[in-house]
Amino acid sequence: MKSGMNSVLFICKKRMQGLNYSYICFIRKGLFMNLCMMSMMMAGKFTPAEIIQTTLDCGMSAIDWVTTHDTPAAELRKRCDDAGLPVAAHTPLLRGFIEESAEALDEFKRSVDDAVALGAPVMMIPPFAHKRVMTPEEDRRLWIEQYRQMIPITKQAGITLTFESTALDRSPIVTADEALEVLNAVPELRLTFDNGNVATAENDAESYRKVQDRVVHVHFKDWIITDEPVPGSDRKRDGRYYTFALIGKGGIDFAATWKAIRESGYQGYVNLETSDPEMPVRDALKLVCDHLRDW
Repeated sequence: MKSGMNSVLFICKKRMQGLNYSYICFIRKGLFMNLCMMSMMMAGKFTPAEIIQTTLDCGMSAIDWVTTHDTPAAELRKRCDDAGLPVAAHTPLLRGFIEESAEALDEFKRSVDDAVALGAPVMMIPPFAHKRVMTPEEDRRLWIEQYRQMIPITKQAGITLTFESTALDRSPIVTADEALEVLNAVPELRLTFDNGNVATAENDAESYRKVQDRVVHVHFKDWIITDEPVPGSDRKRDGRYYTFALIGKGGIDFAATWKAIRESGYQGYVNLETSDPEMPVRDALKLVCDHLRDW
C-alpha cells in the first residue's frame, strides 16, 4: 500500500450480484469517477423525463443526450436545468457523412444547433465505416476531410468536436495510432475515449496513454470475449468474438484502464454504455453506478 498527504492507494475487491471488481482505489478529493448517463441506453422504452429521473436515482452527475429522443433540444435543456443536471455532451447519430450525401453538412449544422440549445460543451460524431466500401486507410482520409469541414462550424458555436474509436464491421478507426492519424491531421479535433471499442483491437489502458492528451470525454463498456462465436457475439478486429456485457461481468480489466485514466489527471465525465438483458435497465445502471462511483 502506498500513501501520502493527499491520497491513499489500495486494492479493493468486491463481488455482488454476480459482478466481480478488483481495482485500484484512490481516496483523494476530486478523484472520484464522474459518472454520466448515456441516454442511448434507455432509448425507445423511456421518456426523457424517465431518463432524467434515472440519472438522478443512480447518482450520476450529467447526461450525454444521444440524439434528442424526438424532443426539442430546448425542452431537454429545460428539463435538465429543472433537475439540476448539466448536459455533458450531445451525440447525434447522423447518416449524411457515412452516405457521402450532399446534405451531410446541413444535417450536421442542425445537430450543432441542437447541441447549442442543449448547452452541451462537447459534441461527438462517431466515424463508422462509410457506406461506400473502401480500404480503412481511404476511409480514414475521407473522415479527415469531413471533420475538417465540421470544425469551423463547431468552433463558431463554441463547442468541442470529438470522435471515438468504433468497433463495428469495417470500422476505420479503432486503435490509438489510427485515432492519432486523424487527430494530428485535424488539430482542433478531440477524442472521446471508448475503452471497450479500443479493447477489440489492443490493450485499452496502453491505448489510452498514447492519446490521453487529446481526451475530453470517456465511455466505459464491457464485453464477454471468446475465441469462438457464441449467440449474440460479433467478430472484432483482433479476430475474437465479443458479446456486450454489463460492466463487471465481462473480460475488460477496468483496474488497469481506470488507473491509466486517473494517472493522466482526467477528471471529466465517464459515460456508462452498459446493460444486461436479464435485468431491468434502470436496475442495471444503478448496480453499476453503486460499484463505480467511488473508484
